[in-house]
Amino acid sequence: MNTVYLVCDTSGSMAESGKRFILRNMIRAIDQYFRLQKNPVEIKLIPWGKEAMIAKWTPGQEVPEALLLCEGDASGEALAEKVQGLHDGYFVILTDGYWPPATRKQIGAWSKGLAPNHFRIIKIGEDADPRLKGPSVFTAEDLLPALKGWVE
Repeated sequence: MNTVYLVCDTSGSMAESGKRFILRNMIRAIDQYFRLQKNPVEIKLIPWGKEAMIAKWTPGQEVPEALLLCEGDASGEALAEKVQGLHDGYFVILTDGYWPPATRKQIGAWSKGLAPNHFRIIKIGEDADPRLKGPSVFTAEDLLPALKGWVE
């Protein structure tokens, strides 16, 4: 069974303009999308801010309350440490993309080490960082096209 890791930005900027609630809705939509597929996947949540960890969560349930407590910066080093041995999964970063420059570089380096087409960024919020661009970057409005045929 394939594993999809939802890396959920919980930095302070996600507390603005309702982005944390959009984040929650994105998690629920992704969960439902994959549960209704012929070949279901295992979904794991990684709240990511100053630290990154795999959250205790069961698909189909409400997301952990900790995902709604957004503060501080998102640490690329913390994320890289948590996911460095997880090269066989599929990764979605749900974020507004406002990361420190060092974090941006660390995420870029890590994502290049993944298998081809195993990485997506879903930009959340109308003010999401416009510097996030490329074939693996989608807006929240394009969530379903981002997922369609992605994990096989």
